[in-house]
Amino acid sequence: MKNSRSLTFYKFLIDSSWYLGIAVCCIWAILCFISIVSEDKIIGTDLVEFELKLKTPHPNITSIGETYNFTAGKQPKLIATLSDFNSSKLISPFALTYFAFIIVGLIFSFYQLEQMKDLINDVIKGNIFITENVGRLKRFGIVELLYIPISIVYYYSTYFIFQHSTNFNHDLSVSMDGRELSQLLVHGLEYLIFAGIFALGLKLKQENDLTI
Repeated sequence: MKNSRSLTFYKFLIDSSWYLGIAVCCIWAILCFISIVSEDKIIGTDLVEFELKLKTPHPNITSIGETYNFTAGKQPKLIATLSDFNSSKLISPFALTYFAFIIVGLIFSFYQLEQMKDLINDVIKGNIFITENVGRLKRFGIVELLYIPISIVYYYSTYFIFQHSTNFNHDLSVSMDGRELSQLLVHGLEYLIFAGIFALGLKLKQENDLTI
């Protein structure tokens, strides 16, 4: 009974994330439309962080230097997000790359939520080791792994744009987050392992049904 309640709670969280995500996307689209009409700007775009490397010498931390001593790394970094920009730049290479990455990410995220929703629904009904759940876990893991090459393509695309565009400060360089890529790899492999466990459970269940 307790496990059933826990699964129902998880289902509620996933369903809420699904509908909340759709609501946020719709609200953002409406606000963007209003902003374009009234101010000729696209707002609320700070969805993807940029980790930038500074090519300048080490920054001097003086405000709290009397109490604490800091050592700066060889390549100081800063995190930047795109908050708004003029609508005339919407078809620029950077904007097209940026929004293409966001759209792909949203599609993958909603697809994963849908797979998880269906999986938990079947588990609540008592259908655990079934072919559909094996396929869902496999697809979930594959999507996680697909984020890796997409992120790499996005990194090199933005890096090229930053280096060859006159709109950006060439003292900055886009930095790839290797930790995030390794986390995607681990999560993708975890789901594939779970899919293998479910496939083994399905096989044992089928053999057990044949002996009855």
